Amino acid sequence: MENAVKNCKEAGLFVSINICPGREYIVSGGMNYFMELMRRWEVPVVNILEPRAVGHFAGQDVELREAEKRFWTNVFTGTTFRPLLTTTLY
Repeated sequence: MENAVKNCKEAGLFVSINICPGREYIVSGGMNYFMELMRRWEVPVVNILEPRAVGHFAGQDVELREAEKRFWTNVFTGTTFRPLLTTTLY
């Protein structure tokens, strides 16, 4: 993906990355790693989508609990990298 971001930037395209992190990814430190990549790649916009039990995940227990939401929020308040960040966290 790094090459894709680089190529888009070199072509003058605006880069925005979307992620829909699950519980395990969040608590395992994946969001810390993800945000570090976004900082290193200088991605100006990051869209974070909260998982919902719809479509392919209908009927599955995928929605974030309060603990994961707090952990997720702490990742972003603890970083100095500040892209334009959008989220669907409720």
